[in-house]
Amino acid sequence: VKTDTVTLTYTAAQNLAGATAGTTSAPTTQPLADGVSTTTTTLPITGADGQPLKNTAVTVKVNGTDQTVTTDSNGNATLTLPASTTPGDTTIPVVFNGSSQNVPVTYAPTQAQLAASVDA
Repeated sequence: VKTDTVTLTYTAAQNLAGATAGTTSAPTTQPLADGVSTTTTTLPITGADGQPLKNTAVTVKVNGTDQTVTTDSNGNATLTLPASTTPGDTTIPVVFNGSSQNVPVTYAPTQAQLAASVDA
């Protein structure tokens, strides 16, 4: 009789009920208003117990579009903020578990936009 030993690993899914998002801040990079360039922001997420929600897939709505990302070992979710063709200051709405906040972003004008503003 041959006997094999099999090891099963079970990873329990994190319960996102009661999870909350901390405050995002303005991105450190200023994307061009070229309709292509994006930037990122970090959103800290904690579980219902107040501890960082580590290495967990979460879905966050950014400017109306769902982004599913995995938090890092500190519970931070890195979100991509959308491109724009309008230079200047704006805010991007971010929603997690029903809680909404606005992320301030400044889009830098392209050379063509700068030239057009001088000619106007």
